[in-house]
Amino acid sequence: MPHLFGKDDAAYWKTFDWNLAIEAGMAVAGEPYSGGSVPFSGEVGWMETVFFEPATQMVAPSGDAVECGSCHSRDGVLASLGGFYLPGRDGGAFDWLLWGLVGLTLVVVIVHGVIRAVGSKRRSS
Repeated sequence: MPHLFGKDDAAYWKTFDWNLAIEAGMAVAGEPYSGGSVPFSGEVGWMETVFFEPATQMVAPSGDAVECGSCHSRDGVLASLGGFYLPGRDGGAFDWLLWGLVGLTLVVVIVHGVIRAVGSKRRSS
């Protein structure tokens, strides 16, 4: 577990020293970086990995696009997949909570805008 951010000299994004950052991060986690009962050697190594991502980022051309409900419904194409929350399929009360937060955010933005507009008119007069 590396210590990535901070103003101290152990932060990776300040010194770019992986060993120092990992040693500091493991200390915060209460785990040894080398020795102890956990088999950490105190050495950092790298391995080559490959990551594939479609160039289209899985967005279909407009002619092939499906409606939202094709996936976001209880009987949609993603109905049998588990392990994640899908709005419209899994929600119930949680969906209502999320839409309530969206509505509340919209109300706060509108009220804030009105207050700023009234305040600016008062200052200019």
